[in-house]
Amino acid sequence: MQQIKVVALTAQALVGDKQRFIDAGCVGYISKPIDVFQFMDVLNSFLGSGKA
Repeated sequence: MQQIKVVALTAQALVGDKQRFIDAGCVGYISKPIDVFQFMDVLNSFLGSGKA
C-alpha cells in the first residue's frame, strides 16, 4: 500500500503548531508567508522526491 505524504501549510502559525502537525503524521510544516519562487523546492525537500 502506498503512503500519502502530507505537508501542512498554515496562514496563522501558533506556538507548538509544527510539533502538533508532525505528531499527527505530517512529514513537514510550512507557515505563510511563503516565498513563491522557492515553494516547490521547499515542498520537495519534505517529500523527498524530484516531483510534487
